[in-house]
Amino acid sequence: MPQVMFNLRQALAYCDPVSGAEQIARLRRASAFMESLQADLLYGSTVHNVRAGVTAVPGIADLFLSDGCVSAPMYYTDAECATFMDGLLPKSGLRAGLSEYLVRVVQGAADREVSLASPNCTWSGVSAGDLSLARYLGDKYLPPGFTASADAFRANGEGDITDFVAADTAVTIVSVLALAFFYALVYLPAISALDREIKTTRGLLLLFPDAVARTVPAITAAGRDLLRDTGGVDTGSSGSSAII
Repeated sequence: MPQVMFNLRQALAYCDPVSGAEQIARLRRASAFMESLQADLLYGSTVHNVRAGVTAVPGIADLFLSDGCVSAPMYYTDAECATFMDGLLPKSGLRAGLSEYLVRVVQGAADREVSLASPNCTWSGVSAGDLSLARYLGDKYLPPGFTASADAFRANGEGDITDFVAADTAVTIVSVLALAFFYALVYLPAISALDREIKTTRGLLLLFPDAVARTVPAITAAGRDLLRDTGGVDTGSSGSSAII
């Protein structure tokens, strides 16, 4: 809002058509952006991946669509907010207040555009008429409500982050416990069973005399495989026994 009002003041302060046209163009772009941003935050946007604030964020529906007055002693009293523009904010909310603000500002820019093209162009300000109402809205009555809405959106986002971190931590803990149970109930018994089989096979091979074992290729090969799997040393048929 300050940027929009600044552009309008600049356009009203000088009669240079080029400079005035540039300020008015900036004002219109900023006004369109404000309107679009408000719609996205309130009703959601699939394009910008924004949830509807009126349903997702507590208090936003009331603030924008019902009662736009908040406790803001530095800006206004409750009575001032309740009576400004026939109770615009407490009756219709911040959305209506911003719409009134933008309508008056954009209309003021359009009027100034006509004035800039006139040879009788003169300086003017925002202290009277519709522009004075826009100035009061932008400087006094809308900022507290928008500050409160920003706080609500931030608190909601921080709450979502906290919930996500908690869920992520829970998933991590469950995953670690699941791996521990898998190791204890599945992997460890399987390894123990394989170890028992190896020891049993080794014991059976040791039953054969060394001379007999050397003459049976299958026993010799089994002994070598057993040595390799258990980390032993295979000296071959010409060295010491391959079965230990």
